[in-house]
Amino acid sequence: MSLRPRVTRPVVTYGLDHDADWRARGVRMTKDGSTCEVLHKGKRALTLRLNVPGRHNVSNAIGALAAGHFLGFDLKRLSRGLSEFRGVGRRLDRLGSAGGVEFVDDYGHHPTEVRVTLSAVAGLWKAGRLIVVFQPHRFSRTKSLAKDFGPAFKGADFVWVTDIYPAGEKPVRGVTSKLILDSLSKSGVKAAAFPGTLELAKQLRPSDVVLTLGAGDVWKVGEDLLRRRRGQSATPI
Repeated sequence: MSLRPRVTRPVVTYGLDHDADWRARGVRMTKDGSTCEVLHKGKRALTLRLNVPGRHNVSNAIGALAAGHFLGFDLKRLSRGLSEFRGVGRRLDRLGSAGGVEFVDDYGHHPTEVRVTLSAVAGLWKAGRLIVVFQPHRFSRTKSLAKDFGPAFKGADFVWVTDIYPAGEKPVRGVTSKLILDSLSKSGVKAAAFPGTLELAKQLRPSDVVLTLGAGDVWKVGEDLLRRRRGQSATPI
C-alpha cells in the first residue's frame, strides 16, 4: 500500500484487510468450503460461496473477482464460476477419517505454503493434536530454506520429518533432513525423524489430525495410516 501513491497506472487492491478496495466480511468456514460477503469500496457487492476451504482461498477468489470486474466481466457470472470450482488435487485434500483420527494431505513444500496450510487445517479440522508428516523436497531447496522451516511449523503439535525427496537431484554433502529438524528444534517445535507408518500408527489417538505435507510421495503415508486405522491390510512405509 505504501507504493500506491507512486504508481501512475490504475491500482486495485483486494484481500481480507479493511483498507482493501475489494474485501471479505463475515467469513464463515466449513470443512468443505466457505461463505462471505464481498465489499467493494465499503459497499456490499455480493455473497460469495466457495467449495474449497481456507481463508487463503477466500482471498484468492476476491482477487479473481477484482480482476474480472476491472476487465468488464459480470460479477454474478464470476461468482457463479468461482462457486463451481472444486479445487485441485493435493490441496487440503481430506483423505478420510477412522477411529476418531482425521487424515489430510497437502502439496505445500516451502515455508510460506507450510504456514498457510497449517493455519487452514487448524481452523477447519483441529480438535486435538495436529500431527504433521513433512517430506522435504529437493536438496537445493532444503539447503536454501532450512532455517525458515522451523518458524513455519509453529502451528503443529508434533512434526515427523522424512528423508528428502530428491525430485531428480543428486544428493548434496551435508544436506539431509537433519537441517530441518535442527531448525524445528531452534523454533521450539517438537519434532523427530519419521519412524515409519508401523510405529506412527501406534501413537495416534482419537481427535488427532494427521497432515501429510510435501511435493513428493508423502501422501502414501497418509493413505497407509488411514488403512491401518480402518483395520485394513497395508504395506509399511
